[in-house]
Amino acid sequence: MNRNFLVTGGAQGIGLAMSRQILSKGGRVFFTDINVEYGEKTRTDLEKDFGVKNVGFAEQDVTKEEQWRTVWDMAEKFFEGRVEVLCNNAGIFSKKDWKKVLDINLTGLAVGTMLAMEKMGASRGGPGGLIVQTGSMASFLAGFDTVEESAYTASKQAVLGYCRSLANEKTYKVEKVRMVGICPWFVNTELVRSQVGSVNEVEQKYQIRELEAHEVGAAFDRLVVTGLSGQMLVVMPGFMFFWPDWNRNMLAAFSMACKFCIKVLGHQSAEPVTPQQLMQVGFILFLIIAILFHCFLSWLGF
Repeated sequence: MNRNFLVTGGAQGIGLAMSRQILSKGGRVFFTDINVEYGEKTRTDLEKDFGVKNVGFAEQDVTKEEQWRTVWDMAEKFFEGRVEVLCNNAGIFSKKDWKKVLDINLTGLAVGTMLAMEKMGASRGGPGGLIVQTGSMASFLAGFDTVEESAYTASKQAVLGYCRSLANEKTYKVEKVRMVGICPWFVNTELVRSQVGSVNEVEQKYQIRELEAHEVGAAFDRLVVTGLSGQMLVVMPGFMFFWPDWNRNMLAAFSMACKFCIKVLGHQSAEPVTPQQLMQVGFILFLIIAILFHCFLSWLGF
């Protein structure tokens, strides 16, 4: 963690927890936020705890491409050296303003990512580095009730696609930039409170408590230290795990199941195979394996 971090959306919530974790482990932070009042207060608090030379702040609207370049230059001036890690954390949720959600959560993230690759990518003359993207449970799951709210899901599933796009050895060898994602369960932050209304609503609905921001900060530490390019760290109360990248294997398995439906069960190839039929194939496969296992045990004398 002993590196120079640029953290967007760092004045509160998860971004603040990331910054505190970085600073507590010997790193330096230049954070940005669109809320100047919160940003200045957070900078003052962090300076008291970790020293003026270790904390910098600037106002930033991540949807403005020119501000990205300005902030990057300000950060490198503050560090008197290169930005080594970008934490793309700025994000919002809105029940109505779907365009603003996409502009900040998706376009802003993409602009920052491309600038980081330009600055850090080995093929562009950079030394390599790390990009940490903040996702959420919406990176894997969909469940909002309206089309407008679903823009948030689209933006966070894009984070998954972005990270997975660098989950190959060829890209990393060219650029020397790791890209990883952190996907926490509901966190007790202003963004989540804007979605659910009350702190207790999540626990009442899912029987799982909300995370506190410092728990996400601790998980972020492990992601930075151990995460491989393309990995997405799911953070839950009491445990965390890397979300498996099984899509190619699942595609191959489902394709074989579809061929089984057509060639063995007589399904018409011009008609789509339904999820229920795929489950039937899985059940048939399970029965075959169970029978073979039983025969094997009988052969052994059990």
